[in-house]
Amino acid sequence: MARVVITGVGTATPAGLTNQDFWRALTEKRNCIAAVSRFDVSPFKCRRAAELKNLDGNTFPGRKSLWKISRSIAFAFSAATSALQDARLDATPGKHPEAGVVFGTTLGGLTPLLELDRQALTEGPRAADPMLFPSAGASAPGCQISVTLGMQAF
Repeated sequence: MARVVITGVGTATPAGLTNQDFWRALTEKRNCIAAVSRFDVSPFKCRRAAELKNLDGNTFPGRKSLWKISRSIAFAFSAATSALQDARLDATPGKHPEAGVVFGTTLGGLTPLLELDRQALTEGPRAADPMLFPSAGASAPGCQISVTLGMQAF
C-alpha cells in the first residue's frame, strides 16, 4: 500500500484566504455572512450568504489566461498555493514534478459547462467556445493546478 503524506493545508474561504486568517476568523467566531454581491437576489427570500469576495486573481500564473479560467479554478489555485506555502515548498511551476494534486469538488466547473452546453445547443456545436472547455467539469480545478504548477493529478 502506498503511503501519503499531507505536508500542507490551504484555504480559500469567506472566513479567510490564508490559513492564518481562516483560523483567526474561527477562533474569534467571526460571522462571515453578508449581503450577496455576485448576482441579483431580489427574487429570493434569503439575500445573505458567505461569499468569497477578496480573491486576487493576479496570483494565477499567466494572468493573461485569467479570462478563460473559472472562478472555482481561481479559488482552487489560491488554496493550492496556500498549501504549498504552508508546506514551505517553492510554488515555482515545474519545481516539484514528484508532488501530486488531490482535489475534491462538487460543482466547481458547472458554470462554464452550462455556458458551453448553452452555446452548443443554441448556436450549434461548432459555435461553442473551445476556451470554456478547460474550465468545465468537476476535475477542472485539480487539472489546472497540476498543469500550471507542473505536478501530477490524481
